Order: sequence, then C-alpha cells, then structure tokens
Amino acid sequence: MLRKNRKSAPERTNRWSKDSQQLKPVVLSADGRKRFWLTLLRRSSVVWVAVLVAALLAVGLQMWQSWRKIPGLGEKVDWPVLVISGNSSLPDSKIQAMVQPLLTPRLAAVNAFRVKAALERNGQVKRAEVEKDFPNQLNIHITERLPILMLAAMDEENQLSFWAIDESGVVFRPFDLERMKALELPFVEGLDLVRIEDGVTIVPGISRVHYLLQLLERDAYEVYEDIRSVSMLNYNEGEPELGAVIVLKGRKLRQIVFGVENFEYQVVKLLGVLSVAGRVRLSEKNVIDLSYSGDAIVR
Repeated sequence: MLRKNRKSAPERTNRWSKDSQQLKPVVLSADGRKRFWLTLLRRSSVVWVAVLVAALLAVGLQMWQSWRKIPGLGEKVDWPVLVISGNSSLPDSKIQAMVQPLLTPRLAAVNAFRVKAALERNGQVKRAEVEKDFPNQLNIHITERLPILMLAAMDEENQLSFWAIDESGVVFRPFDLERMKALELPFVEGLDLVRIEDGVTIVPGISRVHYLLQLLERDAYEVYEDIRSVSMLNYNEGEPELGAVIVLKGRKLRQIVFGVENFEYQVVKLLGVLSVAGRVRLSEKNVIDLSYSGDAIVR
C-alpha cells in the first residue's frame, strides 16, 4: 500500500490581531524574527539619536554661557565709565589708553592703586587721584607737571632729544613737543646728565631758577620774555658754592649774571640799569653783572 507524502505546510508568518484588527508578524517565524530585530534596531537608533542631540544641546548651552562671559563677546558688557579731569596737555585718549589694560567689566574688581601707579609712570603726570563711584564710574583726576624750562640732550643713540623741566627740577618727556616748543621756554645749558629717566631724573637747584623767573615775569616782563637760556655755574648738586651764579641769555640781552641770594634786590638793580626815561631798553651789547652786593657792573 502506497502512502502519499504530505507536503509540509508553509510557515506561518502572520496572524490576525483582534485588538488592532491588523495582521501581526509571528515572532517565532524567520520573517517575524527579522522584523523584530529591525524594529528594535530602528527604535534603539531613535533613542541614541535623541541622546546624542540632548548631549550636543547641553554642550552647546555650556559653550554659549561661557561665550557670554567673555568681555566683548555675546551680551553687551558694561565697562566702567571713565570720568577724567584736571588734564590740559595730555588728551583723554592718552589717559584712557594707559588705563584700559587694567579695567574689568565689574567696577568692584578694578584695582585703583594699580591704575594710579600706571598713570604716574608717565613723566608728565605729577599726581593721579583714582576714585570708584558706584555703580559704574571711575573718576580720574590728573595733576600735570607744568614746564618752566626746556632741555636738549643727546640720547643713548647719539640723537638730540628734547625734554621739559618742571618747577621742582623733574625732567619729563612732553606729550606734545611742538606745543611745548611754541611756549618758547628758556633752555637749560651746561648740564652734565649721564642718563635721563622720564619723570624720575631731577636737576638740583631749579627751584632757585624758578623763583627768579617768577620775579622777572612779575616785575620785569620785558626781560622775562626775552630770556632764551639759563645756566647755573659753580653749583654742587644744586647747592651753590663760592662764586655760584645764575646766568641768563636772551635775544636782545646778551647776558645777565645773578647771584644766588636777594633776587628781589638784584631785579631792582637790573631795572635801574635798563631804565632810560622811564622805559626798559634791552641791549645785546653789554653783560650786566648783578652778583655783587654793590652796584651793578656793566661790561
């Protein structure tokens, strides 16, 4: 008796779901397993992509916050407002440039002592007063050195350089040299300075010269206006020795020799020598020596 071979039934890959009213893959079938892993892979990929996006957003947020804290980037930073006063020759822009590296976005963090020291390193600044005015203002008051004399000296490169000298004898480099020259201040002659340091080097004895110039400006302006050079002879570190004198030379006046004491009396003698018919007449022909206690000597 022959037995008929039964054909194996095809593998069932789908089943009907009553809940969803759709065909659902049979997980145990090969096709079902394939679909299962593909679905799992797709879902895990979505999760990983979501995690990666969240991580990138977190890093971006952190970088953005850091970027906002950098001065000059991101949000506008309210730097301290500089209020500058007292300066005449030094422009505000020059003072701001000296101070800018020491400023911070917060006024409380600004070191006022460092700002003061930075300003006073400039020879023309005699004194700087720095005050914080909260919430956001830095007040700077500048006291400049006032030039009374000029100095021409050879620098380290053997080039002629020009300096100014204030009433206390401090040598400083003027910010605006051309403006300083326009004042036509007398030049100091006969100085032997090995090295000049801006705002530090001091010429002793200048206070005496300054007082004499003030007297001439007040009582003998024609003479004061004519002076073009000043020299001090027989001075030792600013202290007068025997025979010490101050010599003035001008355009019209050839030479005036002053002693180191009783300047008021010597100015009166000078006016007496120069006065003719009530007028002061300057002459480049004579040397007027007022250094003796007696009458003036005209040579």
